[in-house]
Amino acid sequence: AIRLLIEDESLRMKYINLGTGKLNVKFPAGYITAEEMLFVKNTVKEMSPNISFLEVGSFSGKLLCYLYMYHPDWRYVAVDPLDLDHQFFWWHTDEDGIYPITEEEFRKNCPFVEFYKQKFEYFESTEKFDIISIGIAGSKINWKGIYKRANSYLKPGGIIIGRNYYHYTMGAKIQNALDELEWKSVVHSTGMFIIKIDKYNI
Repeated sequence: AIRLLIEDESLRMKYINLGTGKLNVKFPAGYITAEEMLFVKNTVKEMSPNISFLEVGSFSGKLLCYLYMYHPDWRYVAVDPLDLDHQFFWWHTDEDGIYPITEEEFRKNCPFVEFYKQKFEYFESTEKFDIISIGIAGSKINWKGIYKRANSYLKPGGIIIGRNYYHYTMGAKIQNALDELEWKSVVHSTGMFIIKIDKYNI
């Protein structure tokens, strides 16, 4: 069986404990919160067991490790350049245990994931996905372009799960991008949101 996490004292990443029960395990430190991950879990719980999941901006793989506990048979793909411009570790204090992560560290965290170390703008694949999670963050992101590109990789009836709808700097840009695309989203109090692409063909 594949372990969720391979610990190595030589790695810089710290790990967090999310609670009791199934969450009483160590996860890679990351920006997505337990509440946000629960939102994702509840969103996808009724979906088919044969799901392909693409994470755009995977960072340490925290969300992927969480979902893998419940859906070990899914196909997981992640895209992240893992460069300092995209790793906003300075948003958090040292107490959060979030540091820049290397490709080696990510692959040890998530051996079940097919990983591409590159910007999503340069990602090329003939594969389509049932779920695309947009986890990237930054001040110079072309959100409209990111969402349009994500849409091009969705299967019919697929969903995009976004974040940071209410973020103090990115939120307005994300909302404007969705307005320009004329996409209606279902927004959660955490700032997570869902877009169901049944009629948006761009």
